Amino acid sequence: MSREDETRGQGGGPGGGVDIDALLAQEAALESDSPSPSGSPSHPIFDLTPEQVAKIGSPGAGPSSVQLTPEQTEGLTPKQVAKLKMTLYQRARRQRMRTIGVKGLRQLKRIFPPKPPKAPKLSKEAQASQVVEKRTATGKTQVRKLPAWARELLPPARFKVIKGGRGGAKSHTVAEIQIMLQVQNPNRRVVFLREVQKSIKDSVKRLLEDKIKDMGLEKHFIIRNAEIRMTNGTGIMLFQGLADQTAVSIKSLEGMDCAVLEEAHVISKRSIRILFPTIREEGSEIWALYNPENDDDPIHAMFCSAEGPPGGSVVIKASYEDNPHASETMKAQAVQDLKDDPETWDHVWGGETQKHAEARIFKKIRREAFDTPVSILDLGGLRFGLDWGFSLDPLVCLRGFVDHRERKIYIEYEASQKECEIEDTPHLLDQIPAIRRWYITAGRDRPERIKSLSRHGFKVKAAMSGNNSVIEGVEYLQNFEIIIHPRCEDTWYGFKNYKHPIDKLTGAVLPVLPTKKNDFVEAARYMIEDIRRAEQGKSVRSFTPSPIAHRWKNRHA
Repeated sequence: MSREDETRGQGGGPGGGVDIDALLAQEAALESDSPSPSGSPSHPIFDLTPEQVAKIGSPGAGPSSVQLTPEQTEGLTPKQVAKLKMTLYQRARRQRMRTIGVKGLRQLKRIFPPKPPKAPKLSKEAQASQVVEKRTATGKTQVRKLPAWARELLPPARFKVIKGGRGGAKSHTVAEIQIMLQVQNPNRRVVFLREVQKSIKDSVKRLLEDKIKDMGLEKHFIIRNAEIRMTNGTGIMLFQGLADQTAVSIKSLEGMDCAVLEEAHVISKRSIRILFPTIREEGSEIWALYNPENDDDPIHAMFCSAEGPPGGSVVIKASYEDNPHASETMKAQAVQDLKDDPETWDHVWGGETQKHAEARIFKKIRREAFDTPVSILDLGGLRFGLDWGFSLDPLVCLRGFVDHRERKIYIEYEASQKECEIEDTPHLLDQIPAIRRWYITAGRDRPERIKSLSRHGFKVKAAMSGNNSVIEGVEYLQNFEIIIHPRCEDTWYGFKNYKHPIDKLTGAVLPVLPTKKNDFVEAARYMIEDIRRAEQGKSVRSFTPSPIAHRWKNRHA
């Protein structure tokens, strides 16, 4: 007698006396008002045709594929019906297994793969990244591939520090991640901070605006003059400076969920002391981005000392080698710099602190954004210096002005290129605003180039050389505080890395200038040559300023 026949022999109800509750009691307890196992009515629901078994027991089917007739469900509660479907499904699977065997079932699974398991619940950070991924797949956004180290920024942490050399895409990556986090949590509040911020133009607001547009997320944000707000929440992005903050004014930052420190290597101890206790919301984070300068810089000393960073810190070192968008030109420049000066490469590209900082020739320099004064003629006008370079040394041209009363030199524009041909020079120099309106003081070692630029409409005069002119020029520059605009990145590194030679045996600093010429320092020396020679009582190459310069008083930029 078969198993089905034995089952039909139980009980005395219609359909063979199948006791449904007795069969399902092993699965779950039925409702209290359901009939007891003894004497319960029977249902002929287990009489399945081969077609039904094949349909219900196929790999792609589930309990919902079981179809019951009204007669089969008569007198049953919904819970009982669900249990019956599950029991039928399991029985059909067993019958199917006996019919086709294990090997046949495996073949069916290849044809009808089972449904994928339910995806685990994603973290908030992963959900934020999916927002952009979906838009990228539909062509609604343009999102750059993030560096591999960006994944380390997603898990929650009190401190997240990203340091490294040039070309590491630190600012771009952090901007994109912050935007994704804002979209995921429209009530999130974040503030972007610098040590000195005189205007909103000095902040990363413009970078964030560009990223929002590139990512196709404009509908999520309201961009205002000094802030960025969320359209569907209370979230906000603020941009402030720390130098002017006091213990009272910084209280306005209480309640912020995140603070992002740009150029964190110049953040002072005072700013750290008043900022960190202010960002104290539960789960709040402090991000710091910087290119290491000195071992004793407060942020670097806090997170990269021998004792290790504070608890709850994530410290990442980014490099151009980790940047999936690094251009071939950038990589070639880095390789060339490594061959020319490995120590400088370690700092500029490798993200290491400067070695032998005491050997720096220019100690009174800083990097700060500023605007050209409207009354530029009161400061003697704009000044331009041009060094021709040679072979692998770049041609360099600088634009700046001098504040004699404050003893400050401002360098605001630069143009540089290696192996710049004569015919390409005019196009390169035209990258600097107003350069054709003012006179340029250039190195006198290339008279043919001076004549070529003059034929192209530039006003160029040769520098006056003399005994010890290089030493005198460098010493004169040392008497000023030199402020370099952030857009002049090559000039900044040129001045920072201009050092006295080091005795390789004793490690002592030698009191002489390096034998290798620094083209950026040379251009700055030419830029203020007339001022130096006039103050020293030496002759100055005379020239009459172009009349157009006087009419241009309020249109200098």
